[in-house]
Amino acid sequence: MSNKCAKITSASGFLQLIYLFFAIQTKRFYFMLDYMSRRFFTFTIDKLVKKHNQFKMDFLKEAPVDRFVAMALLEKHLSNKNLIKHCIATETAMGFFARHLGEDETRWSLAGLLHDLDYDYTKDDFSKHGKMSGEILRKEGFDDTEILDAIVMHSGNVPATSEMGKALYAVDPATGLVTAGVFMSPEKNIHKMSVDFLMKRFREKRFAAGANREQIMTAATNFDVTLEQFLEIVLNGMRSRSSEIGLG
Repeated sequence: MSNKCAKITSASGFLQLIYLFFAIQTKRFYFMLDYMSRRFFTFTIDKLVKKHNQFKMDFLKEAPVDRFVAMALLEKHLSNKNLIKHCIATETAMGFFARHLGEDETRWSLAGLLHDLDYDYTKDDFSKHGKMSGEILRKEGFDDTEILDAIVMHSGNVPATSEMGKALYAVDPATGLVTAGVFMSPEKNIHKMSVDFLMKRFREKRFAAGANREQIMTAATNFDVTLEQFLEIVLNGMRSRSSEIGLG
């Protein structure tokens, strides 16, 4: 009886050893499988991310500069989010002014959107402002001469001679005037601020001091609009994108 029990115990122990061996090997197998799958998955994701980034860079170089590409360029070259909002405000104001004048709304809007592209690089040397934007855009394959010239002209470093250049020269500070007006108005909402409010404060030197009044008034000199009409156009343009520029 004791021999029989010993044999059973021995057989049971042997089976336990076999089970333990296979259990350990199985566990190793699953650990190895998990490790390999993680390595493969991570490697695959890394490759996909790299390919995506390369595709994105190739796309930006080869695609025509439309609004999608222009926004990508702004985010690449401008660090100040408020300045990007200003570019969007100028974009929509230029578009509305172009519509009023019967000009190309898409191209005028694009000039407004890209007009301060080089600001981070030229803020300490304003004589280069606008010119460096042209250099950046040409490297990206952008060759619309009228838009490139208008961007240079808006800075005042060279005289504005084209219709687009003259418009951008006036619209740029006008958007600053409207923005300041919103923040100074009682409701602080662009939809509740009137042109009358802007006109009343227009002659005040301390109000929106950075918005050059003489530059704004060139709109009335160069185009068939009054100052009030011009500010109304700019205001309506900015109202149409109020949430995007943080004013409504």
